[in-house]
Amino acid sequence: TVDGGTDSFSDTTAGATDRIVDLAGSTDRHAAGHHLADHQSQSIQQPLDRTTLAVRRQLKAMKCDQFEVGIRASDGRMIIRTWSQGETLKSVPWLKRENAKGADIYIRPAGDQNQGLILVDDLNQPQLKKMKTAGLAPAAVVETSPQNYQAWVRLSDQPLSPAVATTASKGIAKYFNADLNSADWRHFGRLAGFTNRKPEHISETGRNPWVLCHKANGQQASQGQAVVQKAQQAVINHEAQAERKARLTAAQRSPGRAYRYAPILEYQRQLKQLTARYGASMDISRADYMICKTMAKRGYSDQQLINALEKASPELPIRKAGHEKDYCQRTVRAVFKDAEVQQQLAAQQRSRGRSLGR
Repeated sequence: TVDGGTDSFSDTTAGATDRIVDLAGSTDRHAAGHHLADHQSQSIQQPLDRTTLAVRRQLKAMKCDQFEVGIRASDGRMIIRTWSQGETLKSVPWLKRENAKGADIYIRPAGDQNQGLILVDDLNQPQLKKMKTAGLAPAAVVETSPQNYQAWVRLSDQPLSPAVATTASKGIAKYFNADLNSADWRHFGRLAGFTNRKPEHISETGRNPWVLCHKANGQQASQGQAVVQKAQQAVINHEAQAERKARLTAAQRSPGRAYRYAPILEYQRQLKQLTARYGASMDISRADYMICKTMAKRGYSDQQLINALEKASPELPIRKAGHEKDYCQRTVRAVFKDAEVQQQLAAQQRSRGRSLGR
């Protein structure tokens, strides 16, 4: 069962002999069964493989339908396999052989979306305690080398976009002083039950540390959803600022001549002129009104002005979601109520009437 226990490895390190013996079979642990009342039979529990138990505990805690298992050979080449939990468990003997030959074994949730689970790398015990106190208790804690830990934190039971998951991951890593280079939406973490083959972790006696799963309750962090919501808003703000910048850049690159039948290009041309006159810190909403007023006096329709604002105004991306269209419509309504605009339109109407009269 998935619990808070650790892997049942009697030693924290393993040498070449240990790995060869481990490949040959399971541990020599047997559980004596209960004697029946007539003492005529006894059931014996089958031997359990320590690596399989460790892998199963971690996979259950991660709670994903599909996993990507990475096998990094000693020469740096990475082989990636996409397996279900059952397929991963069936592949443990092969993974053990690769590990014995010098490969490191990694794992991460599979898919084009983050599965609500992020990795926090390069942690110590005080950092783990701080995470728990802050409501970000890990679903699984893996000791990758002596006193060095990775934490899988379940933020949500629903998939997250890569942008949201990466933002949340980097925020958590920064707050808890973890490894920022490992903070993204689909980073590999080590799979428990195998040895860490990095040369710097080899002991003086030539032994490698086991990767151990110390905690594996699989629970969602109590503050996980709050972190997701904060990350979602941060992504929205970032995308809005990026779109605002792109619209300002498009205006600066627009040609200098006027466009009678191209409202978007005409809007960009006038915005370029206003930016040159008032600077990049000018009030964009005020600029929108001024541009629409000029365009209305030149005969552009209300729908053309609304379309120009929707497609080109740098103000629009930073408006609250759902209020963009309202902003465009209110701006254009105010423009057409302007006395100067009404006078100009009335004069144009009279001019057209006289032309028709002749």
